[in-house]
Amino acid sequence: MATLNFNPTCPTINQNINYFKSDLHSVLYNELEPHSELSGVDLDAEIAKKVEEYYQNVFQQYFEGLRTLNSDMREQAEKQLGDLENEVSDLKSEIEDLLSKIEDLEGIIRNH
Repeated sequence: MATLNFNPTCPTINQNINYFKSDLHSVLYNELEPHSELSGVDLDAEIAKKVEEYYQNVFQQYFEGLRTLNSDMREQAEKQLGDLENEVSDLKSEIEDLLSKIEDLEGIIRNH
């Protein structure tokens, strides 16, 4: 059975999820840090943590949707490759049958 000759993509998706989380963390804490003197460091850190968790959960759904789409595409590609592999095999058999018929006909012609 034919399979898609392409590296697994889940590790790349996981890496991008981690990049997103890291970037989100950096942006939130860097944005709130200048205001820490006004509202207190603990409050800003708690707000940043809650916002970070919220957006990580929201965007995690998008990444998981991408992972599902990726899996569906790979499955469909492998099915199509399998269908093509079967078609090629059928065509090779048909060619062999036709070549055999040609040989039979050439033998008949030589014998007459």
